[in-house]
Amino acid sequence: MLWAALAALPAVAQEDPAALVALLGSADAQTRVDAYNKLMRVRSVELMAQLAKVLPQLPLHGASLAVYLLDAYPWEASAPLWKKLAGQGSAFVRATAAAAQWRRGDKSQGAALAAAIAAASPEERTYVLGRLHGIDDQAVVAAVRGYVRPGAIDAVIGQALDLLVQSQKGRDAETIAAAEALIGAGGETEAIARAYLVAAGEGARHAAALAALLRDLPQLYQVTRFLERASRLEPVLIDAIAARLAAARTEYDLGRLVPLLQKHAPGQIEQALKHQLDNGDDKLRSAALKALAAVPGALDAKKLQEMLAADDPLLVLAAADTLRRMDDPAGIERVIGLTRKAGKHRPEAVRVLGGFRDARAVPPLLDAFADGDVQVRRAAVTGLQTILPDLFPYRRFDLERAGLRADAADAQRAEGLRLVRAWWDARK
Repeated sequence: MLWAALAALPAVAQEDPAALVALLGSADAQTRVDAYNKLMRVRSVELMAQLAKVLPQLPLHGASLAVYLLDAYPWEASAPLWKKLAGQGSAFVRATAAAAQWRRGDKSQGAALAAAIAAASPEERTYVLGRLHGIDDQAVVAAVRGYVRPGAIDAVIGQALDLLVQSQKGRDAETIAAAEALIGAGGETEAIARAYLVAAGEGARHAAALAALLRDLPQLYQVTRFLERASRLEPVLIDAIAARLAAARTEYDLGRLVPLLQKHAPGQIEQALKHQLDNGDDKLRSAALKALAAVPGALDAKKLQEMLAADDPLLVLAAADTLRRMDDPAGIERVIGLTRKAGKHRPEAVRVLGGFRDARAVPPLLDAFADGDVQVRRAAVTGLQTILPDLFPYRRFDLERAGLRADAADAQRAEGLRLVRAWWDARK
């Protein structure tokens, strides 16, 4: 059996945790992430103490990763370290340590946390804000509100307002005043402020100006995060959202705008998305098709089946994936064919195939795991992890231990693939 063969695989040599901790301070982002991923597999008292020791000296990006590693330890073990860290290192480290203690019941940390928030450098502020969810201490709220001011980084303003909305659970006169002080700043800063004010119930005063800003706004997240909370939107703003959807330039824009119209004006979605189907961008067309398929009555199974004959691989994959979600596996053979055809569509084809709970998908997914593209291999492993337990519900699968890990060494991947193929072939 597959799981019985796992013990035969050679053990992977562990790298020295101390060396990996040092790599968290690397100037290279990928080096830091690789070290972090390897350290996540290690749990020891010694490693926890070492992380706490070096954390105050690490650069900001490395410190943020070290914090996540410490988060994974039980509070009973890490509490003394957090208490010590509350008085050490950068404002980010101090804020993180104070926030950890506050959440565990030490409300006396509110003042220290507020002081660290106020002392944070501009580049630290988004990291600090990311550690404050669920903390409603009034001194902390006031310190966060201090980030909402003219000249601040847009991302910080948006994140601070979002956190204030959550901590206050509604409109707050002081926060509204801080947001109104940003009116006239122009660009994304003003759009964020007006979107917050619309969500706070001030839509009648700000909808038209926000609609005008929305037309040329490069980024949508900071605005849509607040509009999603609004109980209603003025017609002028709804029309601007529909127009921006029709002219969307990225899949991400579709993902932000469609939910807004689904909530406030579902009748306008179909026309805006159908316009996108004529767009020259393959990914945008397939994203529009997926979104359109979620609109009741916009697309039926017959239309989707006709799209399976299209020349555009991404359009075919979107149609097949949509049909599958409608419990129609009609597109599986075309998807299998696309997994075996070279092109930029291959990772998506393997991902879509992995959604079919069908034995026909297993051999091409195993073939895909032999691909030289790590994205294709990752999609193949994800698909196999989904399909095999469905086909064999009374068996346990640990594909990673079997060697089916997308980032494993070539020899280990080859041996893992050989084992799994042999197991599958014996059961056909």
